[in-house]
Amino acid sequence: MKGLNAGSELSVNYLSKNLAFGKLSKVVSIQEKFSNHYFFDPAIDKETSVPYSDILNALSVMDGWGYLSSSRSVTRYCVECFTMGLSLVGRCPFCGSTRIRRGKVLSHKCGYRGFEELYKQGEKWVCPKCQKQLYMNGADFKDEGMLFKCMTCGNIFDKYATYYQCPNCHAYYEEDQAPSIEFVVYEPTAPLTAKKPLISNSFKINERVAQYLTKQGYETKLYYVQEREDELLYWDLYASRGSAEAESNVIVTVLPLADQLEEESVDELVSKKQKSGHKSMVVISPAQVPQAIATKLSEKNIYVLDSHFETLMDEHVLEGYLAPVLSGSTEVMAETLESGAGDNWNDVVQQIKDLGARLSGKVGEIGVKF
Repeated sequence: MKGLNAGSELSVNYLSKNLAFGKLSKVVSIQEKFSNHYFFDPAIDKETSVPYSDILNALSVMDGWGYLSSSRSVTRYCVECFTMGLSLVGRCPFCGSTRIRRGKVLSHKCGYRGFEELYKQGEKWVCPKCQKQLYMNGADFKDEGMLFKCMTCGNIFDKYATYYQCPNCHAYYEEDQAPSIEFVVYEPTAPLTAKKPLISNSFKINERVAQYLTKQGYETKLYYVQEREDELLYWDLYASRGSAEAESNVIVTVLPLADQLEEESVDELVSKKQKSGHKSMVVISPAQVPQAIATKLSEKNIYVLDSHFETLMDEHVLEGYLAPVLSGSTEVMAETLESGAGDNWNDVVQQIKDLGARLSGKVGEIGVKF
């Protein structure tokens, strides 16, 4: 999948599969900004052991593709007593007091400044400090407009300092430094809901292929990460025959969300197969594949199983479609055409951990988080 590393590709397929099978209804990403820690509900990071950055990338990509919709909210909390929901309050920028009043301020030529009502004495306007009468604005006094005054220290100012205050222990934090938690809720959209049957079929067929290859003497691993020349490649199925040459192995990638395979997709698949070092590759997808694309793929020993075809769950039908993969012959495919899903995501967890430990200097965060 374009722009996705092994961890993100695994995450996209994990999310697609579990949303389609009803094991997930939504995913919540939780960022604690004080320590910059991320959490997920459900804990898909614990399920897959994929770094949070790869999961976030997968969620963002699926959001961008229109299969998930996201909504964000922020809640501030107190690090002293862990009370959630801080109140926004104004404080005096001089002494920090919350005893602030707002009103029209007049300044007299004697230097006194105060609220307008303090000058009012009957029909006259008199300075509270020097007791002299006020006559003309701009001559013996000045109207400064609406300002704030601290009733604790007496200072007058045009803007108060904004803080978040805990309603429980009254600890306060500067507005831009208040500890906060950001929640991003990802929910499936109508396009993803409409695709659920085909997504489910894609993964059912993948696991049916695994069952068939196991009967043929292959050792199968679902949701597997391959290390190849200091690079990680994700496969939804990896089947091998003991110590046999890599060319005899079978690799399968599921593209559950693809609508159509185009030239760019073909180039990515061909590149991925070449990097893997394997001779043949199977792609399971509901995507529409033009004849020219199908021909180009088969010439590169890449064979597409259309997840629209539920008959692929039948072993005899599947055997015909897999014949060219196992023989490496496109002619076999031509002759053939003429004539509940279990979970094994944990298999990939240890793979990624082990690979990440060895490649930490080369793949960055994977080495730390996996």
